[in-house]
Amino acid sequence: AADCCETGEMIPATRARALILRQNLRESISMGEIEVYNTANPNVNFNLGSNCYMLPRISWSQEAGGTKWYTGNLDTGIDPYLNDGQMSPKADGGSLDPNGVGGEDYMMCIFAQDEIIDRVRIRPVHYGLRNADLSLQLYSEVEADPSPEEEKKAAQRPKASSLVWETRILKG
Repeated sequence: AADCCETGEMIPATRARALILRQNLRESISMGEIEVYNTANPNVNFNLGSNCYMLPRISWSQEAGGTKWYTGNLDTGIDPYLNDGQMSPKADGGSLDPNGVGGEDYMMCIFAQDEIIDRVRIRPVHYGLRNADLSLQLYSEVEADPSPEEEKKAAQRPKASSLVWETRILKG
């Protein structure tokens, strides 16, 4: 496990409503767990109750009739493995095809309410470059989670705005 971010780096007392973990390399992303703790109860991972998404919602290999790498729900983007309290099974993005196209995966967790973040613990699964260079971003605002029907019609994704804190982690 790696507590965010660089060793000894502190997250300032920041009020946030969403977290985005973004892949900075042209690679898919794999993650065992994203734990988030607030200042009110720093020993309890409140992220267990959040909606977490693996985005974009695509699995090139499944569309080609192959193995499904993408672990999120292709209709909603929600990936229960990002915050289920267990390292296995892992959450996988699936946007990178064998020709190196895609690879713009990111994970987004929307908290049930505004939280003052104490710390974030990233529990990566190490597969080559899948977690070698990531960005962690905290946002203070989110658009409402689109319903599955809205997402299907307009290919909508949940969106975060008002970046309040960012750092790079797990540099390769």
